[in-house]
Amino acid sequence: MSELDFDLARLIWPIDSASFFRDTWEKKPLVVSRNQPDYYARLFSMRDVDSMVYFTRPRFSGIRTESTPTEALRGNFPHDEHMFFEGQNNVAALSSQYAQGKTIFVHKLEQRWKSVATLCRDLEATLHHPVNASMFLTPRNSQGVSAHFDAVEVFVLQLEGSKHWRIYKSGIDLPLKEAYEPIPGEQIGEPIHEVHIKAGDLIYMPRGFIHEAFATDESSLHISVAVSVFRWADLMRAALARLSANDVRFRQAVPVGALAGGEISEALRAQFEELLQEFSQGARIEDAMAALSDQFLGDMAVLPGAHFLPPEEIDRIDVDTVLEKPRAMVCRVIQEAASVSIQFPGNRMRAPKQLGPALEFISKASRFPVSALPGSLSDNSKLTLARRLVRDGLLRIVDHPGARTNPAAEEIPEACPVK
Repeated sequence: MSELDFDLARLIWPIDSASFFRDTWEKKPLVVSRNQPDYYARLFSMRDVDSMVYFTRPRFSGIRTESTPTEALRGNFPHDEHMFFEGQNNVAALSSQYAQGKTIFVHKLEQRWKSVATLCRDLEATLHHPVNASMFLTPRNSQGVSAHFDAVEVFVLQLEGSKHWRIYKSGIDLPLKEAYEPIPGEQIGEPIHEVHIKAGDLIYMPRGFIHEAFATDESSLHISVAVSVFRWADLMRAALARLSANDVRFRQAVPVGALAGGEISEALRAQFEELLQEFSQGARIEDAMAALSDQFLGDMAVLPGAHFLPPEEIDRIDVDTVLEKPRAMVCRVIQEAASVSIQFPGNRMRAPKQLGPALEFISKASRFPVSALPGSLSDNSKLTLARRLVRDGLLRIVDHPGARTNPAAEEIPEACPVK
């Protein structure tokens, strides 16, 4: 792993992953103090902020906080609704606002900075939940956002400067609502943790725990990495959606006037119980898991790679060429009645059943020569599959040890874009 890259193990070090998921995940906050101010130095820094703003052009709206003397400016992508910036949308204007005491808050940092994108994708590959990141640049002696709880699991990475945090008991256990939830001061109570974190430190915050943070005598830059978990409720909804697609009774309207109040009729109650029984007997976890996997991979952005290789470079691939999956590439193989598919961000390639062993091999392998592809495949078939998956970005070329004339390629169906 490059020194530029972070994965879960490096993120929570020195806590090991097994104990983290057993004792901490979804249960309680965790503070990791490292005394290593340069721990995140190659991930993102204050010197990178103006380049990120200039090249990705976030639009900003003001977030006024009731309990603090400052404001935060929330930055999002230009096409997002309700986003504006009072004044010129440029680095100088934003810097002026920051100098006046406003926190700079930028959403979707994983779509704006490569090293952060790699971190988020690595976490997605490990956790199999969607991950995004936000940047908070807070001037000294200020608080940009008042006490609140979130509906996502959050890793706070203190990149530069320091911040004083107060963490309170959970506002609600594992909340469902996907929104920032401010809490009136009189409802907070006493903090259960009060910590001052410095550059290189980490806080993990389960969803629901109320928290607030203050920059003191130095400015602060931190990234919040948010894990938007799939819940059991989401799995149940996916199972119901699949069942509803095949059973018209779930698609019928609730009887006219039923929501007007009053006593529930026996007929309505009986129909509800009948559908519950059918759901209990007919819902399949395999269908629900497949639906959530489709959603997870289908919503996943395609990261920059080598998608625009010249055709002659791909044509040079031979059976001795060494290929690899990019680090943290997420993919899955789907066995179908008459075919097999491999799904990865941006594509789903369907192929004949005989390619199943090769696709399963690719889904689990990291680096291999084309000749290592298993199954009863000719060299021509191996080359065609390899070239196709390099072109589509699932694989990339590591080495051409003995490029030679390319055999005629056999046909493999075009990849179907993921909906």
